Amino acid sequence: MRDKGKQKKNLEFELAGHIGQGLSREGFVQYHWTDAELPSLQKITSMYNGSAVLWLTCATENQPKGEGSFLLSGDPKIVDSMVKAAGKEVLELLQGKGGGAKGKWQGKCERMEHRQKVGAIWEAAFATAVAES
Repeated sequence: MRDKGKQKKNLEFELAGHIGQGLSREGFVQYHWTDAELPSLQKITSMYNGSAVLWLTCATENQPKGEGSFLLSGDPKIVDSMVKAAGKEVLELLQGKGGGAKGKWQGKCERMEHRQKVGAIWEAAFATAVAES
């Protein structure tokens, strides 16, 4: 059983690498992965080769609602500005806890069903941050 879990994780990481390579190279990019965990989102960012700000979310146990993880990643100046402008509101909506620095902000949450609303909030914060930079 342990081997199957490790095999699943290895395949998930391989898929994450391909996802990271296939995402848009600029702007604000949102991606949701059902039945994955935070390390897979981190793998996506490590394989990503563009200038976009990525808003990645995942829900655990194949559920579009409920618990999950999130990761905002990109240019440190833009991400920091976005987190200052909207981070608190995002955490309240997702009922989550998060933190980070140097262009990455990540955490876990209880209310992944609000991810689309949060995506719109981040998109507005991204537009403002880009305009101010």
